[in-house]
Amino acid sequence: MKQDRPHLIASEENNSLPILIIDKKGIIGTALANKLKDQFLVVLVSGKQLEFHNNIVHIPYRKKIPVIPDNSYSHIFVFYHGEEEILEILLPLIKKANETAARLFFFASLINSSEQLFRRLSNHAYHRTKVVLYGEVFDEKIQNPNMVNLFIHQARTYGRVVIPNEGIGKLYPIYLEDLLIVIVAASFSMEAKGGNLFVFPRHPFTEITVARVFQKINPDLKIDFSKRRIRNYNYYIPAVGDYAFTNYNLEEGLKKINISSSNTASFAPEKSISLPRQKINYNKKFFLLLLVALLLLPILFVLLTAGAGASFVSQSIKQAEKGNFQSASRLGTYGSVAFNAASAIGGAYLPGEIIAKEAKDKFVGNLRTGKEVADIESDLFKSASTFSDIYKNKGANISKEDFVRALANIKNNLLKIDQMKAQDQLPKDFQDKLNKESYMLTTLENTIDSLPQILGFVGKKQYLVLFQNNMELRPGGGFIGSYAILAVEKGRIEKFEIHDVYDADGKLKTHIEPPYGLRRYGGVSHWFLRDSNFDVDFTTNAAAAADILKRETNERVDGVIALDTNFIKNILESVGPVEVVDYKEQVSAANFYLLTQKHAEDNFFAGSTQKKDFLRSLMSSMLSSFSANKDISYIDLSKQVEKSLKEKHILFAFASPALQKVFTVNSLSGALYDARAKKENSIQDFLGTSDANIGANKDNYYLKRSISQNTTITESGGVTEEVAINYINTSTKGSVFGGDYKNYLRFILPKGSELKSIKIDGQDKAFIVAVTNPSQFGASGYVPPQELEVETTEAGGKEVIAFLLMVPQLTSRQVTISYTIPESVNLNNPSFSYDLRVTKQPGTDTDPYAFSLSYPSRFKPIGLGKDIVDLGGKVTHETNLSEDRNIRINFSQK
Repeated sequence: MKQDRPHLIASEENNSLPILIIDKKGIIGTALANKLKDQFLVVLVSGKQLEFHNNIVHIPYRKKIPVIPDNSYSHIFVFYHGEEEILEILLPLIKKANETAARLFFFASLINSSEQLFRRLSNHAYHRTKVVLYGEVFDEKIQNPNMVNLFIHQARTYGRVVIPNEGIGKLYPIYLEDLLIVIVAASFSMEAKGGNLFVFPRHPFTEITVARVFQKINPDLKIDFSKRRIRNYNYYIPAVGDYAFTNYNLEEGLKKINISSSNTASFAPEKSISLPRQKINYNKKFFLLLLVALLLLPILFVLLTAGAGASFVSQSIKQAEKGNFQSASRLGTYGSVAFNAASAIGGAYLPGEIIAKEAKDKFVGNLRTGKEVADIESDLFKSASTFSDIYKNKGANISKEDFVRALANIKNNLLKIDQMKAQDQLPKDFQDKLNKESYMLTTLENTIDSLPQILGFVGKKQYLVLFQNNMELRPGGGFIGSYAILAVEKGRIEKFEIHDVYDADGKLKTHIEPPYGLRRYGGVSHWFLRDSNFDVDFTTNAAAAADILKRETNERVDGVIALDTNFIKNILESVGPVEVVDYKEQVSAANFYLLTQKHAEDNFFAGSTQKKDFLRSLMSSMLSSFSANKDISYIDLSKQVEKSLKEKHILFAFASPALQKVFTVNSLSGALYDARAKKENSIQDFLGTSDANIGANKDNYYLKRSISQNTTITESGGVTEEVAINYINTSTKGSVFGGDYKNYLRFILPKGSELKSIKIDGQDKAFIVAVTNPSQFGASGYVPPQELEVETTEAGGKEVIAFLLMVPQLTSRQVTISYTIPESVNLNNPSFSYDLRVTKQPGTDTDPYAFSLSYPSRFKPIGLGKDIVDLGGKVTHETNLSEDRNIRINFSQK
């Protein structure tokens, strides 16, 4: 586990003298002995039995004063658990350490810490004595008598954690392995001075916070409260001392422990007890039946109304999925009323003679939770109804205040959901639905405050919409064949005009110098809107597009929205086939691209409007389908929008810096944004690849691409890397719109990376710095060099390496680059981490991605994430780049 440890820098110190460990209870001492046994002879004085090992000499601690071999030791570790005899032998041990220049470590837990203890220790001052104070040590294999281990036992045995009283008691948990790492680091560091070392979190956790961490790791875990009395420790922490952890990640430690319930025992039913039958006369029977009826009526009423409430809640969600938000809100209100009645009657009239108080309180609590869920549904769907009216242009009278009020309502209810989720109060079926929508809900929560401004409630807004053909891939998503001007005011679409991009480009009167790759290899002498998305950062592309549009048409825009063909296909997956009446075509996700190309390019001539006409008709048909089709599942539609956002098939950029920051931070703008904070002894790596099809064809329709990255952390702590991209061009001479793949390829690497080699199909290519001056490479008679020309630039704080790559029809090609990055780690430290972010190019599909990381043999990976495999000396991971990926691996010394 990687933690913040500024104080502990281990050295390569070795000593032939044995090590002495004194630990009566033997839990930590035995673990420490096992950690050191491969490098040192260990004399362990302990009352705990342990397995035989050649390098451990076990001295049983059975008497009050243990027998300690009179040897010279390089290190003496003394563990104190409140035993008076340990304090009595401390002075002789200090004398022994002083004679042999040994390092002496005195260990005590916070539970046994006191001002009196430290006063006695100060009387035995020795400048090389280090007092180590540690918190509640936890591990699944030990039975330490502390609250954290009690929680572990409860979680594994009963599937629940019982918190005493209000759960506000302080805890200082520390994972056993983390404690051992600190002990080893402190013991064998170059520093030999004494003093106090605190091995516990600087800021304590509360009992309920620790329980919530358990629940976060295992959502099925239940949390209960108990009124039983638990001893409250008044921990004594000296004023002077060094903390081993500035910040302690409790969750990472607990993840290494199996806290899933293993309790599979069934409970045998109690034996039935036969009572002697009594004779009851008729009158007594009548009164008995009346009494039973009076007792059962409240139960029957509560069950019926609770059932009705649950039914209303379920129907409410189904209506919302169909887009009937007013009906959904109304059903939510009915559910709230039903649950409220059930909880009121249940709380007041359920007979305590039949139902135990604890069960009754729990049952009534569940009813109140049902009411809260119903209230949340009613409020959310009421707001959704407002948005639906705006979209369908039924909201002409909806004011900014109405809209803001609806947004505030959503925010408040999302906050309620988060609180109920944290307290494990949400019903399972409701929780399951929320989990399926977690990305969209989180995105909505993070951007909701921006919506009034974006949707024109603070004044009319106008946006440039770029239709990008990602079958002719460009860094920003695809070649821009068409664009639209979208105007919104008070949430309603006031204008949506689609244009052919050549209409605007034909109006450009001034020269704009195109990017180097376009001019040099694409034969582009002027920069137009159609080529504006050539940068690897979409926010830069958006600014260029807005500027060029202004020069071409004098249109000013407040933002840029980019859509590619995958986005439209994803929406068609949800709404189903759409009838484009004007063209007598049924457009589906399967045939959308081919039909669009057919109507856009067949018999195309300069000045033709056929491309924009077909797109306009298609967009109009899709919008009509949203309004008219009652069978559209809004859940399915939400999932397709989520897919498009994650995969960067729709991107947003805004002129307002405040708005732009919100969308950049939430990965909605295709920016090269890297929010990772630099951590101590951690390698931060980065990789992005970017294709620019400049061959004037739609060859990406036929192209297959895969990426592999092999990283090595050297024995000196440096990093070398090799990245390979495999291309297969399946287009043939008869392909409709294919051809040779002419690609201006870019690699996006950590700033300061140094390119070492380039290979094409395994053959080394000589390379030089690219000639980027147009007056030079564009001069008459210019002869390009034989070497591969490499352009190196910077974007978003990253190093960008670019060169031309050709992949002819019906061929495969592999390009491999090797390089070093400036990041490194200190391998004298007991642990380090590797943190990689792989960014996906907008417009690409699900390229396979394979990763491997070779690491020094004296380390081992810990807490490996999903699908990361340790092969011993190397970890591997295979996935795809359907979205940005983050890979983090922590290492510790063996």
